[in-house]
Order: sequence, then structure tokens, then C-alpha cells
Amino acid sequence: MYLEAIPQCETAIMARDFFNMLVWILEKLAISPTVCEDLYSFRSCITIGRVFHNVLEIMGKPNLDLILRKTAVNFLSRIIRQCPPGGAPAVSLFVSGLLGGLTRIMTQKTTNASVITDLLAIFKNAVLLTFSNGAEKFDETKINLEDYPTEMHYVFKNQNEEWKEARAGHIKHYLEKLLALFVIHRNDGVRFEMCEAVIEIQEQCGEVIREELYGILLSMHMHLKYDDFEKFRKISEHCLALVDSKRIRDDFFYKQLDLQITRLPVETRSGNGNRSLSVLAALLDGLGPNIRLMCTSGSQTMELLLRSLADSIEINLKQLMIIGDVPLNSVSEAMQRYKLMHNINSSQVECVCEMLARHGGIEIIAMVQQLIKSESPKKQSTYHVLLGHLLGALNPENIPSDDPIVVMLAEYMIKETNRSCLIRILDDSKPHTTDNEMDVDMIIESLSLINLALCMRFTKKNANRTHISTECLCTILIQTNSKVWIVQEAAAFSLKVIAVDSNQAVTDLISMYSSHILNRVSVACSSSINYHLAPVLMIAYLQNGQVSYQFDVIKVIVEKMLYALDTNKQKYTYSLLRALNEFMFALNKDYPDHQPLPPMGDPEEDQKDRPTPQHILVEKILLRTKHMLSTDHLPVQLLCLELLKGGLELLKHYDDMLLPMIHQNWAGLMTIAGRKDPNSFVLMLDVVVFMAELSGDFVHNKILKELYPLVEANYRELMSRGLSKNTPSYESAKKTIKSIPRLIVYSKMSEEDAKKTYYTLLDESDVVYSPLTIYRDAEKYKMDQYFESGKISFS
Repeated sequence: MYLEAIPQCETAIMARDFFNMLVWILEKLAISPTVCEDLYSFRSCITIGRVFHNVLEIMGKPNLDLILRKTAVNFLSRIIRQCPPGGAPAVSLFVSGLLGGLTRIMTQKTTNASVITDLLAIFKNAVLLTFSNGAEKFDETKINLEDYPTEMHYVFKNQNEEWKEARAGHIKHYLEKLLALFVIHRNDGVRFEMCEAVIEIQEQCGEVIREELYGILLSMHMHLKYDDFEKFRKISEHCLALVDSKRIRDDFFYKQLDLQITRLPVETRSGNGNRSLSVLAALLDGLGPNIRLMCTSGSQTMELLLRSLADSIEINLKQLMIIGDVPLNSVSEAMQRYKLMHNINSSQVECVCEMLARHGGIEIIAMVQQLIKSESPKKQSTYHVLLGHLLGALNPENIPSDDPIVVMLAEYMIKETNRSCLIRILDDSKPHTTDNEMDVDMIIESLSLINLALCMRFTKKNANRTHISTECLCTILIQTNSKVWIVQEAAAFSLKVIAVDSNQAVTDLISMYSSHILNRVSVACSSSINYHLAPVLMIAYLQNGQVSYQFDVIKVIVEKMLYALDTNKQKYTYSLLRALNEFMFALNKDYPDHQPLPPMGDPEEDQKDRPTPQHILVEKILLRTKHMLSTDHLPVQLLCLELLKGGLELLKHYDDMLLPMIHQNWAGLMTIAGRKDPNSFVLMLDVVVFMAELSGDFVHNKILKELYPLVEANYRELMSRGLSKNTPSYESAKKTIKSIPRLIVYSKMSEEDAKKTYYTLLDESDVVYSPLTIYRDAEKYKMDQYFESGKISFS
């Protein structure tokens, strides 16, 4: 009577009062077991059916008050929980309608998450009450139809054998509908209640359910295995353990794998790529050893899987510039630098590749290698991402050293990387400008370098390295000088990976390979085809190795480069000068404050010190490059100035070579000073100040009579303009001001000569104010103090 009156209540408050009254009635009935059993007997089953029908009708109206609907849920939950074990047969008469109604309400888009959680609990309790292994079942043989009203006869007769056989299918059908919505629901409470319901139904209703829910359990395992929360991952393993049939598991995983391969590209572009990849990883892990069999036999399924991954994964070129400056410490961090389209997380791709590598072994690498050769550059970049994750996941201890598959892959990547490198090096007549916009070829180069480093994990670990290892290392070294920042970073990281795997520092690794690397450089110097690789590889070796370790070999190579410098065209000059300049820097690093050899013979005789091989080689370089100071090509001119300063640094303790080199290079410096180019003028002043510091009054007259007129003309011309900060002209004028005290002091210029020449540039009170005034006043004050006390500090 009360239930039928609720839908006609004028307000939600009145309806809630009715339900509260019904709950109160149930509480009172529960006090008496006899009355409670009578409520759930066959005589009252019509009342139970009406309760289910009316409550479901109220809960299914989305326009009703939420609190009212929750009150109705609470009432229905109490009806199920309060039922005694003997009342299960009566409830089972209407449980199919109850489960169907609950499913319909839960699948409505407007149903609140907390309501869904409560309804799932009711669904589970209703099934356990009526279908659990120990529950009392309906037995029509114990029913005497004459004892019950006519309307009950149809209900009793409907509980036939066909209905009993179909009840497990009905539960499966309802749970499948709920699983499709709730296993990936955004509310963790809903997901957890859904999982608990399925697991408890399978565990406690095995006699009725049998294998009907195996597909649902495997589906839950598939979706939850790589969930973010530990409790769901444990539920996933529990679900898999409940399915004790290997045949059913394998059939399910094979069918779902085919389905996932087809759906993956579409799911990725619709924004569900991460979830689909985690499902794919779970399926691959479920198939386990079967993956190895498919890879070995060249299964079409595995090929389709790799192609599907390549279609789904795409590197986002625009986000490549959005990276951190934190050093890379692992292959996983390096691969995460390559941001993927459609918000795909690199860790999900890594998870899939880890399963493929764990269960597919080295054979999966062979399949990727076959596919990569026939694809477009855009697809090749995706396959390189997969290769990086696959090689990183393979355990070198489980792979034979120098496995043919790894060797062939390394040879292919060496060939392709060197081919692209050749194109970039050939045009070397001017400094490269870095293009901030990435293209696919740059991505392929950088990923190839990382993959090459990973390939070296599978080579022999002793000093007697294979040929392919040397080729890999040389290719990586060459790219450490790439003008593309992402390629350069990848090469540096690859060196680090190889060194860490060898338990060595990068310098020690290069030293171990030094004979092989320098042999490649020497051969390239004499080659008519690959001659342009010699300076590039030489620079890379000098930046990462040590000159002192192989000085005699490097000396021969430098002499070959000097010969090439004399005989080649301008296009090749810049590369050679870069290599020589890097050699000079490394030489000063390995031989700081290099002293000449003591004289031979009787020490009482007045004999001179002898030059070392390093002195002799540096003198040769400076003699062969002095004429290039006068070139019109600014990049070459700047390199020659740096080279000259580095050479003077090494010769500074051996005057017999230092002073002649200063003298012979002076004319080139004056040519630069006369041209008044602000870029080269700054570096020229640096070199002249360094000469004065090393030789003292040897350059006094040159600085006073030759350099001063040129410096004065250039300075006055610059000051007559309106100089702006951070421009070459501003830096040239600033350098002139700050160099004047050093030129005066180092060349031991007298106060009289200084005040007639250089000092006048600092003592111009009539010059209008400029941004350089503060520098000019500071340097003038230094000189005034020096003339008074004879002391000055250039800290």
C-alpha cells in the first residue's frame, strides 16, 4: 500500500518519509525471525515482486530528487540483505527482473556514481543470495499449486529447466553490459565495486556460473593489468588466476589481439591510445611463449601488429623543442624526449615493446628490420622508436654475442646514418646555422645513433672488439659534431650508454678504441672519396679522447692534414682548420705549461734547450696557416686567430720558436686590423695582447708604431657612430678600451709614449657620453694609478 502511494506523492520530502517508514517497518520485522521468514515465503512472494517493481520504477526516473532515489536504493538494499537463507527461493522467482532493472538503471547516463556503486552491491548480493553454491534453490516438486493464489501458478510454472539453464547466461549478459561501461569508469569506487562483484560471483556461484564469466574475468585482467593503482593490478592477477583453462585463455587472447590490432590506429586518433596500448601489452603478456613462436614463423599477425603500431605512433615534431635540460641517464628517458602525437605516453609504448622483447626475443628485431627498409621516412622514424624500446628491453645475457640479426641491423643503420652525414659534411665552406625546425631525417639520424649504441650491448666485451663495434663507435663519434642539436645530443648520450655498459668513462672507452679510430682517420686523409670524413672524425676523437695517448699516430695525421690544407680548395679548408684548432686545444689540455727539453752534451757549455716533438709540430701548423690570416673568408680568419693563440700558448716556454712565430704572423694580424671588421678585430686584439704578455718588449715597437694607428682609426670611427649594446661594433670598441692598459703594461711602454698614443683614447673628455664611458673611465683610472705607483692588477 505504501509503495504504490509513493509515485503519487506531491513532494520528494513526502516520498522520502514514506521510504523511511518502510525501512522502519523492515527493522521491526527483523526482530521476529518468524515474521521475517513469513515475509520472504512463497505466500508473500507477490509482495516482494511488487516491491522490486515499484522501487525500480522510482529509481529509474532521472527527474526525481537524488536523495529520494538514494533512499529507495537503501530500502532495496535492506530488502536483499535482510532476506534469510530460507527465503532465497522466493526471491529467485523475481531475481531476473530485478537484475535486468538494476542493469538498465546503472547504464543510464544520468545515474550518479555513488548510486551506481550501491546498485552494484545490490546486484552482487542478489546473485549471491539466490545462486551461490550453498544457497537453497527453487524446487517445483515441493510446491502444491492449490495452496497458492491463481496468479502465482504462472510464476511457479515458469521456473522450468530451460530457465535454470539460461540463468547463468542472463547474469553474464548483464555483467558484460556493466563491464563495458564500468571497468574503465572515471570513478575508482565504481570500478572497484564492479570488479569485486564479478570475482565474488565467480568464486561463490561456480556451480551455476561454471565458465560463463571466464570471458569477463579475462577482459577485466586485460584492462586492469597495467592500471595506475596497485589494488586494481592485484585484482587483474586474481581474475587471471580464476580462469583455470589454458585453452580458453589462449583463445580469448588471440581473438582480442586480432581485434586490438584492427582498432589501435582508430583508438589512438580518438584519444584513447594509452588505454589501448596498455590493453595490447596485457594481451601480449597473456600469450607469453606463443609470441616467440609467431615471431620465429614470421606470423602475419605479428607483422600486422607491428604495422598497426607504426600507424598509431607518430612523433610530434613541434614538441621536440619543448624539452628539459636535465642530463639523460637512461634509454627510457632518451626515448621520452621524442614526444608522440595524440597524447600517447612513451611509457605505454615502452610497455608494449617490453612484452614483445621478453616473449619474442631477438626474432622480433628481425621482423622490425625487414619492415623498416620498405617504409617511407615518416614510418621509418616510428619503427626506430620501436627499435629503441625493443633493444633497450632485451637482456644481452640471453642473446649470443655478435648475433647475426643485431649485426645486420647495426650495418643497416651505420650505412643510412653515414649516408645522411655525408650530405651534411660536403657543404662545409661556411659555418652552419642551426635550423630550429625539425624534419623526419633528423629524427631518424638521432634515433639511429641511440639504437647503434644499444646494438653494441650485444657485442663482445673484451678488448678484441669486432669490426662492427668499431664502425658503430666511429659513426656515433662523427655525429657528436652534428649541427643539428637533437642529433648531437643523441650522439653524446649514445657514447655515455656504451661507456656505462663497458664500466668505463667515455675517455677510457675512446682510448681503448683509439688505434681503430685513428686508423680510420688516417685512411680517410689519403682517400679520394671519403677525405671529408677525416677532420670530422678527428675532431670527435680529440673532444672525447686524449692526444697524449696516441701522439705519434696523431702527429702523422696532422701532417697529412697540413698537406691537404696546401693542396685542397677553399671548401675543404674550413673543416681542416677546425680539426687543427681542436688538436691545438687538446694539445694544450694534455700538455699544460709544456717545457722544452734540456740541452744535450756538457752542461757547463752554453747550450740551448731543445724543442719537443709537440713544439715542432705546432711550429709546422703555424707556418702553414699564417698566410690564411689575410683571407677574405671570415670563418677561416677567425679559426686561424684561435689557432695562432693556441699555438703561442704551447710555445710560450720556448723563445726560439715563440718569437719567430710572433714575427711571422704579425703581418696577417695587421691586415685584419686594417680591415676594421668588428668580428675579427676583437679576436685580433686578444691575440696581440697575448703576444705582448708572452714576449714583453719584443713587440714594443710593433704595438707602438704599427698597431696604434690602426687601432686609433678604428676606435675613432666607431665612437663617431651611435653605438648600441650587444652589437659587434659595440663589442669591438669595448674590447679596444679594455685592451689598452694591457698593451701598455705588457709591451713595457714608457709613460711618455703611452700618453702620446694609446692613453689619449682614454683621456677624451670632449667625447659625448656613450654606454662605453664607464669602461673608459675605469681603464683610465687604472692607468693613472699605474703611472703613479708602477703597480696594476688585471684580475
